[in-house]
Amino acid sequence: MPAEHLAAPFFERPRHDGPLWRIPLVTLAATFLAAVPLGVARPALDEFAALAVGKLRGPAPHPVSHDGEAQCQLARAEGTLASARAWLYDTIGQIWATACSGDEPSLEQRAQALLAASQAVRAATEAVGRVFRLAGAGAVYTQHPLQRCFRDVHVAGQHILFSSGREQAYAKVRLGIDQPPFLI
Repeated sequence: MPAEHLAAPFFERPRHDGPLWRIPLVTLAATFLAAVPLGVARPALDEFAALAVGKLRGPAPHPVSHDGEAQCQLARAEGTLASARAWLYDTIGQIWATACSGDEPSLEQRAQALLAASQAVRAATEAVGRVFRLAGAGAVYTQHPLQRCFRDVHVAGQHILFSSGREQAYAKVRLGIDQPPFLI
């Protein structure tokens, strides 16, 4: 295969120029992959909100939607998810602006993108977990939409880019500890 058809993004400079080529592969991958759990969590929260209106739990005379604790848990899930999403988008926007200005994102920007992506995954997983628990035992069955969301968000979080090693990479940059930069 001709060399111009191959890439070694961890060890070689890009063969092209432009904003997208200035952002390292790990940074791109982390931000792209973080979109998956965010995209899974949104319909999970919507599904629970629709379900809660008609779902009765035990001998309660009102549906789950009238339960104060369920309302608080849904609000916390929404806030957690929206905050993490906003931080990720803000971080991506800063990196994109840097790349569009002709510069490569700094190591600090790249580390922050990894942390924001990890936080997005954690927030999405937490949000889905909250509404999954509130949905009751029926949510564990294969045909239930929340079961699929629960499974999918946990699968996305298993990616190595969202491991504690990436959080350590951020902390090492923040603390000034040397590490291989191609992992950030």
